[in-house]
Amino acid sequence: LIENRLLDLWTLFRFLMPGLLGSRHRFEDAVESGNTGFRETFADRLRQQLTPFILRRQKDMVGKDLPPKVEMDLICPVTDLQGQTYEKLLERGRDELGDDLQAAMQTQSMHFFSLLTRLRQACCDPGLIPDVNADIQQSGKIQMLLTRLEEALSGDGARKVVIFSQFLSLLKRLKPLLKRTFPKVALLELSGETKDRAKPVEIFQNTKEPAVILVSLRAGGTGITLHAADYVFLLDPWWNPAVEEQAVDRVHRIGQDRRVFVYRMITQGTIEERIQQLKKEKRELFENTLGHLGSAKDLAEHFGDLEELAKLLPPG
Repeated sequence: LIENRLLDLWTLFRFLMPGLLGSRHRFEDAVESGNTGFRETFADRLRQQLTPFILRRQKDMVGKDLPPKVEMDLICPVTDLQGQTYEKLLERGRDELGDDLQAAMQTQSMHFFSLLTRLRQACCDPGLIPDVNADIQQSGKIQMLLTRLEEALSGDGARKVVIFSQFLSLLKRLKPLLKRTFPKVALLELSGETKDRAKPVEIFQNTKEPAVILVSLRAGGTGITLHAADYVFLLDPWWNPAVEEQAVDRVHRIGQDRRVFVYRMITQGTIEERIQQLKKEKRELFENTLGHLGSAKDLAEHFGDLEELAKLLPPG
């Protein structure tokens, strides 16, 4: 029930136990305080208040025998074309939005969110940007993915890999490249366009051959089991770490008998690094109170503070 912000928690307890968490105004001021020491004190007090009311079942409680999970951020260099595309998008966005980002977010919110999406796409593959004629291998991230896939598919483990992305267009461009590069590997996909979700999952789980399944984060992040895999690649960071964790849990779950390697692919010097930092800050705030995050509904809800969103774009 706690989706994105601690204010969701205040709303719930206003219904359950009015007055327990004080007024909304004071609660918001405490959550958004710029004083780190004050926020930590507030988080400690809030956790003590809520402990008697919260029953949580965590995977480390019910799956103590699971093999270890190794998580790593892969920092991917940008190619020349990728860097040029990214900088042009950023320059054009600044010209359209002006110097006051907070004001622009209120008056031109669609332009702002469109810019963020385009920048994130350029981090993955410059060919996703309209009017940019680029082969998918002109992406530093895709070059690194191919190198890591070669290692994963030729090793001593399960030789089964799950690749998640939010961008269906990226997965569609990636599929023929993987077919050419790894012709002997079973290549499957699972997205919102997949009519029979069970079929590719069943094939992936049961085949004895090396296999790769391309999964849309939104379509396949929950409700499926892919524990035949031992490698997970997250091609693009999502705003809320819980969404990524739910995706990884398709692989690292009860029934898994191998060590799982999770790679988060982050393009160097871009908005993706800034997203990772903001996620870390928000995760610490949530974990200091509830110990975990819920799922993200929407960027505007997740980053309710205008200053947080403004941090995603570097100053001009």
